[in-house]
Amino acid sequence: MVGGSAVAGRASNEVRQTEVVGSLRYWWRVVNAHRFESLDQMAREENDIFGSTVDPGRCQVRVRTTRLGKPDKLARWLHKYAYALWPLSAARQDVTVGVEFDLTLSFWPGMEKALVPAVEAFLLYGGVGGRTRRGCGSLQATRLTVTQPGKQPLTYDYTASGPGSRSESARLPLSLGQPKTALTTGLPECLYTYGEPVPNARDAWAVALGAFQRFRQGEGVGRESRQGSRPGRTRYPEADTIRTMTRTLVSSSPRAGLVTGFPRADLGLPMILHFSRGGPADTTIQVASQSGKRHRFTSPVITKAIQRSGGFQPMIAVLNAPHVWEQAVQLLSPQIPAAQSLVSTDDIALSAADRSAVGPLGGRQIREALGHYLLDPDYHETPWVCTRRPR
Repeated sequence: MVGGSAVAGRASNEVRQTEVVGSLRYWWRVVNAHRFESLDQMAREENDIFGSTVDPGRCQVRVRTTRLGKPDKLARWLHKYAYALWPLSAARQDVTVGVEFDLTLSFWPGMEKALVPAVEAFLLYGGVGGRTRRGCGSLQATRLTVTQPGKQPLTYDYTASGPGSRSESARLPLSLGQPKTALTTGLPECLYTYGEPVPNARDAWAVALGAFQRFRQGEGVGRESRQGSRPGRTRYPEADTIRTMTRTLVSSSPRAGLVTGFPRADLGLPMILHFSRGGPADTTIQVASQSGKRHRFTSPVITKAIQRSGGFQPMIAVLNAPHVWEQAVQLLSPQIPAAQSLVSTDDIALSAADRSAVGPLGGRQIREALGHYLLDPDYHETPWVCTRRPR
């Protein structure tokens, strides 16, 4: 587990009830978004179930930590899981392992149709603490009991620990329908798994992380091969676009001026571009904010291990999430004037011709390109398996 405290950037050795309730509300919206015609309609039912600042909800959620986690040195994890844990390096923050907790939900009969799939989605796709989209804080439900004494509410009692997820959760439907409201995330369009189950969840997690990292920045996929001690140049256009805007682009670059844009923004923001000496100042791509506060665009891609019969399997899920260009996106750099800092939809989605010129995209939008990369036997000795093949 990463973080998890009520104070940002601080580690916790227990699971907080407020965090779990917030996660359950999020996954309830994901699972049930297809049923509502408006955000107001969805908010009314959500508040009826979980409560609001004015009225309590009809579902009672209780979380009790049964085993406190123990701190573990970050250095032990960085070799295989650096892509998930790199933000902790600057903060010098350790990870927490071995947390166990009981999650109890009490609600009236008939509510389970909307609530139980939300809990299953939380266990399968979510987690506790930070960096859950990269597999940190993953959960494994080791026990589930359902009681209904007399005419009392139904009680679902989960005992959870990490990493992994309840094996039955793997049978959760991939999609219960398309969300009808704007800016609403639905269940995955595609769910990819790799190879046969392995005994260790952390090994499966490392495979999922490695595949996504190679797509974004790995040699032969996201970047050119290394030249001596110098990393190869990226095959994506973001860095050269910043160089063009700041007039630091080397004209002899083989891709100089070929394509400009920021396609990887649709995989999550903020995105920080670091440049070597002599290049532009470090630049942040983020959701636009008038206050200057950094806003996030949560990644639609989940990389983690899921529990299967016989062990754990690497999984990459692409949520049915809105695209980042449905919000305003901006560049933060001391070298880029505010008047030129806004990023247009075309700068992220790119034209068909530009997408064809960017090698990793192969003419596709970046989320679709990720799926085709995972299924391509040229990149994997054993290609990933997609439960629902992308268009």
